[in-house]
Amino acid sequence: MMVTYADGDRLFVTLQPDHSRVAGFLAAHWGNECFSRPHPWNSVVLAAQEHDRNWWRWECRPTLSDQNGPLDYQNDTLHHLGALRTRIYAAAVEDLIPIDPYAALLVLEHLTGLLTAGNGAFSFRTDVSDHPIASAYLAEQAVVKQGLLERLRQSPEPQGYCGPKEIEANCQVVEVCDALAQFLCNRYPLDSHHRGKDPNRVFREMPVPLQAAQSETRLEVRALDERHLAIAPYPFDRDHLEVNYVARWLSARPFASEQEFLEAFYGAETLAVQYSLEAA
Repeated sequence: MMVTYADGDRLFVTLQPDHSRVAGFLAAHWGNECFSRPHPWNSVVLAAQEHDRNWWRWECRPTLSDQNGPLDYQNDTLHHLGALRTRIYAAAVEDLIPIDPYAALLVLEHLTGLLTAGNGAFSFRTDVSDHPIASAYLAEQAVVKQGLLERLRQSPEPQGYCGPKEIEANCQVVEVCDALAQFLCNRYPLDSHHRGKDPNRVFREMPVPLQAAQSETRLEVRALDERHLAIAPYPFDRDHLEVNYVARWLSARPFASEQEFLEAFYGAETLAVQYSLEAA
């Protein structure tokens, strides 16, 4: 659950499955004269769309933080949720395996990277791989990954996409679509500074493949106003890409009990958010 201060009295809240749908939408429109369209397209889009789908297991009845407020996804969820977090991750991969093993592999790589700070590549994440819960999950997923790779390499369908470079390039697309979707879903209005004044601290460290994955670049984003985001270089197939999702308002206060919180959460006023992306 993405929980961000919007003003002194209210919190802006977006659920993870809604954020995940935005990531999938961005992946579906990825590609133009500078950026290759993802291949295999269905698998990459599905991975981006479904990577956070299983957060509904907690968000259908969310619990409070140690401060008795709504629990933000960046607020040490391993501490608050324990093994439930890694069960959510494992279920996302497990659910995709019979549908699209390649998409499952991309989601596995993405989710394990959240616990290892992208194998040490991202300073904006915390490496928690030595935590007992995370360590057990990572060991389990290493076995799952090996099984997926063997299965995919024996299958005629995704041939040409199972090499290390191809997998890495597709993982990078999923990663950056997730990061852009987080940016769009964890702030309101778009030019709010409640998540920090330097949004590009994430994108500066995140490589993005160009045409045919022969080289890489980094994106830079800039909020032009309350609903327009400029991106350079611009990776999408429409000059102006409209992004829509549903969020909700909650009071910015501690809750006296879980029951009080759930009554506010289930009865929260919702809002339809629409942002527009364009070339810088």
